[in-house]
Formats: sequence, C-alpha cells, structure tokens
Amino acid sequence: MITVALLWLGHVNYMDGFEFMNDFFNMRSFFKEYVFKSSVSSGSNDKFLFINTSRNNELLPYDNDNTINTVITDRAVLASKLKILNENQDKVKFVICDIFFESPSADKIADSLLQAEIKKLTAANKFVMPGFYNDVEKELVKPVFAGETGLSQYRSSFLNIQFLKSLLND
Repeated sequence: MITVALLWLGHVNYMDGFEFMNDFFNMRSFFKEYVFKSSVSSGSNDKFLFINTSRNNELLPYDNDNTINTVITDRAVLASKLKILNENQDKVKFVICDIFFESPSADKIADSLLQAEIKKLTAANKFVMPGFYNDVEKELVKPVFAGETGLSQYRSSFLNIQFLKSLLND
C-alpha cells in the first residue's frame, strides 16, 4: 500500500503536474451531473473576474549592456485595468494581484500611473499584492510599489519546489 501511494504521489507531483487531479475532478463533476442527476454547485454566489496579463508584457533590460532582457507585465495596460476597477469600487469586493513587481519598468510614467491606481484600491481596503521572502538573505523583499502586501511561502516535501500563496501581512 505504501509503495502504491508513493508511486501515485510521484506520478501526480513529478510526471503529471497535477493534470491527473484535474481530470479526476472533471470526471467527478461529470458523474454527479449526468449519472447521478444532481446539480453541480459551488455553493457560492460570489463572482470573480480574472485578468490575464500574460500577453501584455514588455522587455526590460536586465544588464547594463542590454544583452540580457527580462519580461515584465506592461504597467500601462495593468494601470488602465485597475483604473476601471477603481471607477467601479462599489461593485468590487477585493483585488488579489498575483504579480510580483520586482523592479521598476523603463516607463516611469506607466509606473506612476500604476502606483496611483494601487494606492486608490489600497486606501479602500480592496487590494493586496505579493511580497517575497528571500531564503538566502533572510529578508522580506517588498514590491517596488507601495501598497498592502501578502506572503505565504513554503517548500514542498517533493523535489524541494517553492510555491507562493497570499496571506495578509503588514
């Protein structure tokens, strides 16, 4: 039994990337809805809006020679999205931003626009963004923007992989 459990954990965590668990829950929903004829309900009336910034990126020079670049989220585009949320604060309960703003962009105007929108949402108690704990330096690395940050960071027992989650911190 222990061998089977270890093989299954190895498969789920290493080989499959949790795709097996996604398939399991999809199949579970299928059986609940179509075989057992019961409705699938989350039990929540909350509505969520997910903003995907993966296609709104810009290059930032990573070194002084401009031979190495890093990709960051386009701050002007994100500022425009947060501005819409700020204009509709009465309809927004909370914004969880899962982008770690490690360094400023090359566009100082876009950074200042984004900072202004973050400040408005933070002042309304409706915004949190991640910080990062540097294990080597033993210090909390805060984002370049001022605002409410959250941190929950741990290492898994399998392959010593690090994950980030959000937990409110001051």
